[in-house]
Amino acid sequence: MPASETISFCHLVQKSTESIEDDDIRQFCALTPYKYSAQICRATRTNPRDFEWLKIMYENKMVGIAMLEFENGWEHVILQHILIQPEHRKKGIGTKTINYIKSRAEQVTLIATTLKNIEFYRTRGFKRIMEMWQVIQIMGLVLPSLGPPNISFAKNICAPLMSTTNMSVTQGFMLYKKFGT
Repeated sequence: MPASETISFCHLVQKSTESIEDDDIRQFCALTPYKYSAQICRATRTNPRDFEWLKIMYENKMVGIAMLEFENGWEHVILQHILIQPEHRKKGIGTKTINYIKSRAEQVTLIATTLKNIEFYRTRGFKRIMEMWQVIQIMGLVLPSLGPPNISFAKNICAPLMSTTNMSVTQGFMLYKKFGT
């Protein structure tokens, strides 16, 4: 990336009882062609918890967003979403965004939803902590009324919990539950 092309970040806090007031973020989320578009649009209204939006600016133009949740401030950041407009991918913007978040946080955790995302995060220092099939197996043990888990089906689900630091199975399970609410 040439030196003249700069990436910057703008932080905006969204309280759980309020909608995000930033028109750029709302418009970006409404127009984004991603698989999670409806979920992200809902997130611009109200949420069960407080979030911080990170506007990703490239040459003074918003080209992406990241949605962050905090556990004890910057001690532990849960990266809910990071989206970069397709025409601005492969320019190092995602990597610079991840590095920016990692430089401020002691620990960053996320759920990767595709094999491509898993590889992206793995090459940027994230480790697999827990697989979705393990969560389903634990749920079957914790809540026997759900019946025995279908582990062979669950092993085909690609959604590992990944983090920059190690954590226990219990911590991983609790985070998986949190992502689901």
